[in-house]
Amino acid sequence: MANKLTAINTLRPKLKMGRLVRMDQIDPYVAVRSGLNKGAILHVVNELRDAIVFFARDGRAIRMEGFGRFTPKIGLDGKFSMSVSLDPILQKQINIPKEYMGEIVNRPNIGLTPDELIAQWNELYPGDPVPPEIPPLP
Repeated sequence: MANKLTAINTLRPKLKMGRLVRMDQIDPYVAVRSGLNKGAILHVVNELRDAIVFFARDGRAIRMEGFGRFTPKIGLDGKFSMSVSLDPILQKQINIPKEYMGEIVNRPNIGLTPDELIAQWNELYPGDPVPPEIPPLP
């Protein structure tokens, strides 16, 4: 018998990720569009990183318009980390489906519910169905 999460994760829509874009690929892109040279771009990026570290170490959240909000956190073990929330405009811009140029695996399954994905799994894999859920006793 198949696991419910296995069925859903197998059939849900996913982005097929392309190769990672590195800073040395971003520099020329920004340079052409901004008129800045590669050294100036790297300098600004490094200064922004250092500013985030500086203010986070002071216990302050940082909002960078166009990028998002960086908020320092501490865990039970005393280790610091950072949560990042995307700027609403950035989130809106990347969430325009017709603008997406990459490949989407299981594209026809966009909009299906978990129950519909499980039903699809059970049709595709009749020898390994997801067992029905047993309702809790009253």
